[in-house]
Amino acid sequence: MRLSALLPLLAAVPLFSFPGVAVAAPGCFDPAAALTVEEQRLTASLPAGGPAVGPELVRLAGLDPLVAGVKHALCAARTPRRAERVVTQAGDRLWRTAVERAQGR
Repeated sequence: MRLSALLPLLAAVPLFSFPGVAVAAPGCFDPAAALTVEEQRLTASLPAGGPAVGPELVRLAGLDPLVAGVKHALCAARTPRRAERVVTQAGDRLWRTAVERAQGR
């Protein structure tokens, strides 16, 4: 697999960056939270009416378990420091996975 095929996945890393206080609310994520332009694009569908781009890229790349693990770990984080650690570790893991795939491992 070529590295350029994995670049859209790496673009999803900012999704794991959540500023502010790490206090899990019921359901964990606040649907009313303001999203960046990049985060808003991840729910866009191409073609219109098709699946959302972000989740579909994750699914096609087989990264569903990684994303599910990050969501779980973030929801379990009780401090901003722990949430930051979760995000850093997830980004490292995603990068290593992308490099390994690009190198055919």
